[in-house]
Amino acid sequence: MNLEDLQIVARPRSHWEALDLGLLIARRWYRLLLTSWLCFALPVFASCWLLLPESPGLAMVVVWWLKPVYERVPLKVLSTAIFGSVPTLRDALRETYKCVVPGILSALTFRRLSPNRSFEAPVLVLEGLQGEVRRKRLDVLQPKAGSAAFWLTLLAVHIEAFLVIGLIVGVYFFIPAELEIDWWSVIVSGSSGEQDWLVNGLMFMAMAVVAPVYVSSGFALYLNRRIELEAWDIELGFKRLAQRALAPTFGVPIVLVACLISGVDVHAIVPADPEPHLGPAYEEVLLEKSEFSADILSVIRQESRTAIEDILQGEDFHSESTTRYPKFLEDLFDQPEEQPKPEGLWDFLRFVAGIAEVLLWATVVVLVLWIAHKVRLLEKIGLLGHRERRPKHRPTRIMGLSVAKDSLPEDVLGSARRQWLNGEHRNAISLIYRASLSALMHDFHCEFSEGDTEGDCLRKVLIGPEEVVALFRKLTRMWLFAAYAHHLPTEEDFSRLCDEWPHVFNANRYGMANSAEAN
Repeated sequence: MNLEDLQIVARPRSHWEALDLGLLIARRWYRLLLTSWLCFALPVFASCWLLLPESPGLAMVVVWWLKPVYERVPLKVLSTAIFGSVPTLRDALRETYKCVVPGILSALTFRRLSPNRSFEAPVLVLEGLQGEVRRKRLDVLQPKAGSAAFWLTLLAVHIEAFLVIGLIVGVYFFIPAELEIDWWSVIVSGSSGEQDWLVNGLMFMAMAVVAPVYVSSGFALYLNRRIELEAWDIELGFKRLAQRALAPTFGVPIVLVACLISGVDVHAIVPADPEPHLGPAYEEVLLEKSEFSADILSVIRQESRTAIEDILQGEDFHSESTTRYPKFLEDLFDQPEEQPKPEGLWDFLRFVAGIAEVLLWATVVVLVLWIAHKVRLLEKIGLLGHRERRPKHRPTRIMGLSVAKDSLPEDVLGSARRQWLNGEHRNAISLIYRASLSALMHDFHCEFSEGDTEGDCLRKVLIGPEEVVALFRKLTRMWLFAAYAHHLPTEEDFSRLCDEWPHVFNANRYGMANSAEAN
């Protein structure tokens, strides 16, 4: 494996970028990947057609089950093509034994339904790891790419299904109307062997189209993890620096040749006696630079490889963690070994009922959380009453007006009426407005700030009860006209405001009961 011949840019990518890179790789060598896949899949399909003509369903299951066998030679092709050595189809088929035989029994039995098959195959086929070594290697590679491999498998299954449906619909569109062929009944109805084998052929075509993309995308995920863990980009950067250091310096000869051609005196550029300035140190540098050969680079590379292997064998790369389910899930899935497995229809129904119970309880929990969230939202906007809670901040002055409780008289309405009768109309309206702001903060939990204007206060009250909003809007309008336009309300409007105010705000807290007695 020569990293200098890598056909892609060696840099860490996200998992979705790696999958996109796999699609580009498949597009570049799609014909070679498809033909190497068909060299194994097509004979199996033809053999099943000849040996099992009366069982097309079983034949298709066999063809589908052997997909890991077909994918190994295309994977080997990618492993060499990605490093600049694109093999021919004959060269690829010569590696059949080395690719197919290792670990094929486990790949076709208990690991056949693994959703991470495309990502795990390079570890077995290319690295040749098996047993405990393979498991530890996958523990290092999978933590950041296992989910992407799962979604890749799920997406490939759906694409195959859509392609089969698309082929059926596409053939129907190309049937001339004059032939009067009931295509849908040919595909759906009946159970003749011709119909089933026609569907099998369409499924085989869909698998053949998707297989190169599936293999190359899984290989791109694997390659991306290798680049991340082994720092291929850093190694290539150091190699470029080393090659740049070993490159000969042609600057001085070029300058000398240019001077000779133009007729310039060379002694004016190059000192006549360079030895006093350079001395023996210059000769030692030249000697060391000439002796810095590829052998020293190979020694450095071997030392780097040894250091990397020591790091990979450290504790950081062999730590294990155990994630446990909640107790009710442990009782459901982690059953004791001595407990017999469900057998029969009744046991199967009990097993399904247990799963349904867990799902129902989970639904109930989600529903309760959703209702609690909605109730909290309704309480926040004031539609479910008002809870006694302390606001974050209660200012004592708003717009320069004092709204603290101790700054208000015990009988707000009585004081306001007296001020109105004495001709202090603006002060009377200001007193009722200040008392309203204080009541809104303490009783209705409106969160005002010192910098709020009359419009800001009104907007914060608009989410409250309707009668409060209506009265405060009228009071705000009256205060704005009196304070800024010097337009006072009529005595009738002021009396109506004083009559409505006790019914909206808490009369007991602001001395309105005394005011009622005074009236």
